[in-house]
Amino acid sequence: MIEKEALIVSSQRHLASRLQTELARIPGISVRPRIYEEGRLSFNLRRRSPDLIFMSLKNEPSLWVDLFLHRPPFSQVIAITPDPALAPRAFLYNCADVLTSPFRVQDLRRAVARALTRRFLWLRRQERHFSPLAARKKDVIRFFNPEEILFFKAEDKVVFLYTDKERYFSRFSLSQLEARLNPLQFCRVRRNVIVALHAIREVEIKGSRGLFLSLRGSGMKIRAGRRYIPYLKEKLLL
Repeated sequence: MIEKEALIVSSQRHLASRLQTELARIPGISVRPRIYEEGRLSFNLRRRSPDLIFMSLKNEPSLWVDLFLHRPPFSQVIAITPDPALAPRAFLYNCADVLTSPFRVQDLRRAVARALTRRFLWLRRQERHFSPLAARKKDVIRFFNPEEILFFKAEDKVVFLYTDKERYFSRFSLSQLEARLNPLQFCRVRRNVIVALHAIREVEIKGSRGLFLSLRGSGMKIRAGRRYIPYLKEKLLL
């Protein structure tokens, strides 16, 4: 069974401790180190995507607006509040569920099950609307799943899709590809190159401005552009 990751965002030690204890007892759930400062939530979400996010619901709407702006796709938020009058606000923010603190164990388990079910349905809906990428070689048009792709590269105003052994002509520009590709799977590393994160097998760091990516299969090395290095390091958790 693939474990689902839960992230707790709370400055309340007792609440966070009880959540960690009870979540650890639910099969298939692993708890990431909690975030004490809510202001660091956006930064953490850009680095890694949890399946479940537990966050205290307060009167400051700006925290929740910030959460929605940076929440990764399909992460489900379970709000926690000591004030039942605030509970309706959780659904205004499109949360999967809300817990009133102090919460009962059965309510927590019910909220987790509901959130994971909603996440599953969202993923299935995404799969139904998935449009495979088309690329051409000579007179043959082939459709690719993301896992087959190593990188895209613009050469002389033409964009090519590279696999382990071959390259194909893509009818999309790099800007159009960035809009279509899943940002959790692909990353722009140079002005003219988008790399599949799953294709990266080795990273070589030379000083503060040199970063080289070795890709699987092809043995090719790609040097990241200086302006893209900080963002790429965040993606790769370097």
